[in-house]
Amino acid sequence: MAGFDVSYFRNDEPVWTSKVIVGRPYRETPIFKSLITYVVFNPTWTIPPTILVKDKLPVIKRDPGYLKRNNIRVIDARGREVNPYAVNWSRYGAGHLPPYQLRQDPGEDNALGLVKIMFRTRTRCTCTTRRRNRCSTRTSAPSARAASACRKRFELAELVLNDPAQWNQETMAAVVTTKKMQTVNLAKPVPVLILYWTAQWPADGRVLFRNDVYNRDPATLAALDSPFVARR
Repeated sequence: MAGFDVSYFRNDEPVWTSKVIVGRPYRETPIFKSLITYVVFNPTWTIPPTILVKDKLPVIKRDPGYLKRNNIRVIDARGREVNPYAVNWSRYGAGHLPPYQLRQDPGEDNALGLVKIMFRTRTRCTCTTRRRNRCSTRTSAPSARAASACRKRFELAELVLNDPAQWNQETMAAVVTTKKMQTVNLAKPVPVLILYWTAQWPADGRVLFRNDVYNRDPATLAALDSPFVARR
């Protein structure tokens, strides 16, 4: 995470790498080990409570039209769509969440992108770099400026699915154009590690140092400098 990058390994060698987005200092991406079990094309995004309270509600209170412009629908407990202008958003906040789900439809502007790679975190099964307890690999919308990034993310999905005859750049692009959500289970789960270190020794022998974005180095150094105590 400190390096803001992701790599895919085969036979202990990196075969693909890309830059990623990690958690902000006040909402850190966790460290954990998990398994990638499926991929979702054209995902929807249900806004999590923390993001809803801290990021979205202040904007919605000022401008309920934000929801329609960003293809976010308000859904009640019975699954019915609610007119966002009919909701008194000023009533809600950290201590009183709205009794609705705010769900963003699939599409180029979806916060999760066009494809998400799913694995189980310590709390629940969520997706791949953008959300805090969601580790998301986001595929950007195709455009002249984003085309390269889009290809990179589809490359990772292709590697994870590991079925080039069925799932390649062309077939994935065709699925995305339908704008319909589709889930594809992996034939074999792929291990995933979310790690954090600020010093790295690559194969060329040059030591790389990263910024300690989460300020974890002081505690690590203090633990290394403390007397060794054997555990039973």
